[in-house]
Amino acid sequence: MAITINGSGTITGLTAGGLPDGSVVADDLASSLDLTGKTVTLPSGTGGKILQVKTTQYDTATSIELSANTWKELPFYVEITPTSSSSRFVVTYQSVGENSNNNHWNSSCGLGRANDSGSGFGSISWFEPASHGNKIPHLGIMQLSYNATDNSSTPEQLMVTGYVDDPDTTDTLRYYGGVHSDAAITWYVNRTVTDSDNSSYNRAISWITVMEVAD
Repeated sequence: MAITINGSGTITGLTAGGLPDGSVVADDLASSLDLTGKTVTLPSGTGGKILQVKTTQYDTATSIELSANTWKELPFYVEITPTSSSSRFVVTYQSVGENSNNNHWNSSCGLGRANDSGSGFGSISWFEPASHGNKIPHLGIMQLSYNATDNSSTPEQLMVTGYVDDPDTTDTLRYYGGVHSDAAITWYVNRTVTDSDNSSYNRAISWITVMEVAD
């Protein structure tokens, strides 16, 4: 088809790729491109771009009840909707708290995810070692500072750093930090067991951050 210029700014007969290489430069494009509803395919080797970051800070001093050998979610989470089913999610969280049981060494920290497939969020799935049997599962670090003479005013730190999840979905996701114990306990969040208002005790801010990364 012949190329026709009609004199009013319209060109017909030009096929895709018909312009010489380098004939369109950045200054010729709109300053802001609206790609809503479009799929942009990156060239091979250019993945790994951060697509979005969601974070939640939680500064309430509270407590949660744990059953023996059962994960319990912390009272805060990040909710994020994937832009692509091929995305990966890098999750980091930190929380300070204290175990009501004198035996602080029997608790662990972990990470869980719940999916909303269109009918509300389902139960939380916890990331665990594949074959832990009756052993207490761990995913992150619980830093302990307990000693026998100070078991109600010495906080622990729950921390998972840079865990990479590949959920393979566009369902909206919620990521939670969690606590596990071999006994039924109370876990105090952002505070110590004893909560007197003096410098012997502690208050903290907890947080969780999730980054969506292009495959």
